[in-house]
Amino acid sequence: MKKLTAILLALGCMAALCGCYSTMPITETDKPTPVADATAEPSAQVTSPVREVNAEELCTESGLTFVMPMNAEDVHCSVIDTEPAVYQMSFTLKGKDYTVRAAHTDALDESISGVYETWATVGDGAMQNGDPTCFYLTKDESSGVYCCYTDGVTWCVYMTGGASSAEMESVLRSFVPSL
Repeated sequence: MKKLTAILLALGCMAALCGCYSTMPITETDKPTPVADATAEPSAQVTSPVREVNAEELCTESGLTFVMPMNAEDVHCSVIDTEPAVYQMSFTLKGKDYTVRAAHTDALDESISGVYETWATVGDGAMQNGDPTCFYLTKDESSGVYCCYTDGVTWCVYMTGGASSAEMESVLRSFVPSL
């Protein structure tokens, strides 16, 4: 019994010491001084290329018209500073979340959607003017992407909360009337 008490007491003391050690303040003199190494690899830290902007700045920078659908809520606009730059507007409409993106491209570039899922339904088509469109839906149709290309711009709408190609096309029509 005495051994068990001694072991429990020793474990309790060790736990208390560990707890005290982690809360001890570190002073400037306690910090190790980094050594500059001219042969070291560059840091892997990357700053976020996403800049929040307002709707007017989004339209001005992109040279495009972003007209959100009526009754859209919780609207956020941003620019993703990549090559090519991607302009986006996110919002909620009738309880579903949407992100509309656009980029100046030479052809339909589905990668600007930024969505990488396992798609169960895939559809290709063309707009009234013959420009290409495509859409993707997950197996449970909880999310989807609809893309189109016209006049040197790829447009994509990503939808969550239950998706259908008709709903995504309808939202995209408010941004791309020729769809």
